[in-house]
Amino acid sequence: MKEWRQYFTQEASKREAILNVISLEYSHTKLARYIKTPAAIRAIDWIENMWPQDQRAKGDYPGVQNYLLMGAAGSYTNFHIDFGGSSVWYNIVKGEKIFLLVQPTEKNLKQFQKWYLAEDANYFTDNVDTVLKIVIEEGNSIVIPSGWIHAVYTPKDSIAFGGNFLHLYNFEMQLKIHGIEENLQDPLKYRFPYFEELMWYVSQHYVDHIKESNKLNGWERKGITELAEWLKFYRRKRPAGVYPSQYIIDTLYAHLKGNSLPSQANYPDEEEGGDDPDDEGNDHCICGGNADDELWVGCSACGSWYHAGCVGLSKEKVAEIENYYCNRCAPKSAHSNPRKVNVGSKRRVNTVEHARKTTKKPRAT
Repeated sequence: MKEWRQYFTQEASKREAILNVISLEYSHTKLARYIKTPAAIRAIDWIENMWPQDQRAKGDYPGVQNYLLMGAAGSYTNFHIDFGGSSVWYNIVKGEKIFLLVQPTEKNLKQFQKWYLAEDANYFTDNVDTVLKIVIEEGNSIVIPSGWIHAVYTPKDSIAFGGNFLHLYNFEMQLKIHGIEENLQDPLKYRFPYFEELMWYVSQHYVDHIKESNKLNGWERKGITELAEWLKFYRRKRPAGVYPSQYIIDTLYAHLKGNSLPSQANYPDEEEGGDDPDDEGNDHCICGGNADDELWVGCSACGSWYHAGCVGLSKEKVAEIENYYCNRCAPKSAHSNPRKVNVGSKRRVNTVEHARKTTKKPRAT
């Protein structure tokens, strides 16, 4: 911080580089006593309201709620979607920031994925119909909704506070962006921490809510419909202490269909992560499909299976590489001794290694 202070307080003409601090989370510092997330956001933030307080006290929670951002004049963060489809708030304390925003339509999200994976990418907005420009000056704030693709330019030295949050009112988009991150195989360090675990805590909350009142409002009903389907494919991420996964899923579906709610007594306790009765090695793709006639690749470390196309591998690429590691296992592969796993359209005749190159682009502002 001493070096940064020396850099940030000197004249711009004397700086050797343009620097931008975008990931300084201050929740466990003295600053958190004085700068807090806006009350309206705290009221709907799932981390604030759904994450167990005992884990939070130990520091085991998604630490993304409070960021101090300091950018030198001329700094720029390229187009991105905030991790996990989270919404984000900013308050400009000093200076100014210019936001370029693109609505997350199906067309624009597909274009974003294509642009993100391109080795020789042009400017993202070259293939976008509409771009919004919003100038946020000193003393003003902005909230960017879930999924919005955006870039940030800093025309003058700026200091801002901000944070990310997941909530009820963009349930579908949050899960959609999580799926896109899976497809793009974003490194874990660029992902919303504990995203899957948080979804299980949210689902347990709504099971309790349903049992108590048997009512959901329109936003909740729409979100729970998406969540119930999503949970089927992430049983292994169920945290310890959460209700059995099948009990949660069955309860949500029973309520949505107007059926009587099941009894928890009929569901045996599960170990952390839960059981997957349909799983013979986590045999489903991140897209949710399970088509036998498609080319599949299996992770050499954890045994999870994916459609080759969903993880960006062509048939030619599959034939070229030896072992494949999914995005969760890739960071650990250097320290593991993975078994080889076959690849094919359920014939699984080859083995592949994850060697796909992707263009690295900034992931958060």
